Amino acid sequence: MPFPQYGWRFERDDAQGRCSRVFMEERREAQRVASPEESFSLLRDGVKVPPRLKSAHLALGLLFLTVALWIFHSPSKESPEESGNLRKRLGFYLPNRGHEEPSGEWRADTWDHFKIPDCDPGPPEGTKKWVTTVENVKTWVNDTIGRWVKPMWYMDPKDENGGHWVDGHIEYPGHYEMKPRNVSRWVVVHKTAKQQDCFYKQNDANEYHQKLIKQHEDFVKSKQEDEDLLRWQGEHKCLAQLVNVDFVVMSVKVEPKGSHSGGLCQKLCTVKGYDGFTWTSEGCWLKKLGPGITSFQAQPLQGAYSGYACAKVATYLPWLTDEAQRHTLIGVGHAGAAPLAAATGSMLCVMLLKPYSADLDLVIEQQKLDKGIFSCESWALYSSQVFELPSGLKTRKIYASQMVEKGGQWNVVLDTDVLMAFYREVLKDPEWREAKWIVRADPECIFYPVHLKTILFHQEQVGNVDASPTYLVSADTAVGFPRFFQVMSQSALRQLATDSRSCFWRMRYWGNSQYHGSMWFDSCLNETVHARRVKPPKLIADGPAECASEHFAVYWPVTSSQAQRACYAR
Repeated sequence: MPFPQYGWRFERDDAQGRCSRVFMEERREAQRVASPEESFSLLRDGVKVPPRLKSAHLALGLLFLTVALWIFHSPSKESPEESGNLRKRLGFYLPNRGHEEPSGEWRADTWDHFKIPDCDPGPPEGTKKWVTTVENVKTWVNDTIGRWVKPMWYMDPKDENGGHWVDGHIEYPGHYEMKPRNVSRWVVVHKTAKQQDCFYKQNDANEYHQKLIKQHEDFVKSKQEDEDLLRWQGEHKCLAQLVNVDFVVMSVKVEPKGSHSGGLCQKLCTVKGYDGFTWTSEGCWLKKLGPGITSFQAQPLQGAYSGYACAKVATYLPWLTDEAQRHTLIGVGHAGAAPLAAATGSMLCVMLLKPYSADLDLVIEQQKLDKGIFSCESWALYSSQVFELPSGLKTRKIYASQMVEKGGQWNVVLDTDVLMAFYREVLKDPEWREAKWIVRADPECIFYPVHLKTILFHQEQVGNVDASPTYLVSADTAVGFPRFFQVMSQSALRQLATDSRSCFWRMRYWGNSQYHGSMWFDSCLNETVHARRVKPPKLIADGPAECASEHFAVYWPVTSSQAQRACYAR
């Protein structure tokens, strides 16, 4: 008969002509996992194991099991997925100090210093760890003393021989007990609430970082397109664009591709064989002259820019592309020449105008009133586009795009290269050598040169500005020129031209990419040129509210021509 309570069944081996026992593996696996004690206590050959030998087997088994678990299933072992993601995560939020350009040059750029929140985001999703715990497991326990079972014939009607012969053997009766055992398994590691919050913050920061990089890449592409257009205009000798002027003509073609800017409209006018154009914020119109007519009839139109087609044949125009050259004032040779005798307190007042902006309306109003820079001894207007104002005054061209982005470590306007291109053209012109001081004023400034002269006279008295480079900053300024109003002596501009390349290399990894222009110039003048950094009182008023008072040299910002007219009238 079978003995299911002991986990055994008996079958006859016809090939050998005798009976043998077969261990019921499926039953044992379903009920339990054999313990080391049980493994070494089972009698597999029908011979009773002496207690001393059984203890030795038990000790060896425990030693082997311990070593195997230590080698292959350490509790602190991480899955390959976790270790790989951990390395990526470490590089994810550690600060990056730069990158390698396609040219092979190492450079720190605008977004290289972006930092992801430095906190513990916990394990990546799906991370598993090998964990060993102590659990109560239902375990079969054999009795210590076995029982001899006599040989017998097992009757089995289903067997063709009528049954099986069972040899005599020792049986170990036993029972089940709940015993503590070490159970090891791979388990999913979950984030804590704090780690989950950190993960979301880092994820949001990374998405924002990638967005900034994409915006930066789009900006670089747009700026390159703008510089290509400016270079094309220079090579084709494009004439000035007339501000607030419309060309009257019967035949007009709308050009949607030229709606981006007046410069692009002028290029399409030339490429497509038209004679002139008119551009407004609403679009681009290409126009042709009638038979025997050599010029267009013009009429005033606020916000319109009109002009003639450029030359058909291009002439090569050199264009600076190297960063070191862009940050070098090439007027060094001119700067080395002896200056002309400059009168005490004499000023060259210059202004940089942004194309197709309200700057043009402000400067038109200031010229009408004969105020601002137009009441200096000499003055000049600069822009990346050549404009002709209604008075006939033309802007002087700078050879660089005026497109700028906001960013960097301090989230500022990164306009250093624009200001370098601006001062490069100022140095090429002769007027700066005839002035004791060079003043750059923003179009939004209410500027009183008469009051500034009082400050400049005082500085000339307390120090030899011809031999000692000097520049002025606001009394409450910690770092940087005021970006809208800059004053430096002729000697300071001369020395700046000489040392600008040294300043570039000194600030290579931070200045040209992270500083805005006024910070860059302030750092160069202060730390490389070693110019006197003077903070005179009442140089710049804190806001335009008191523009009726002339106690200050500058009030800023006043953003409309009507407001500027009112301020100057008071």
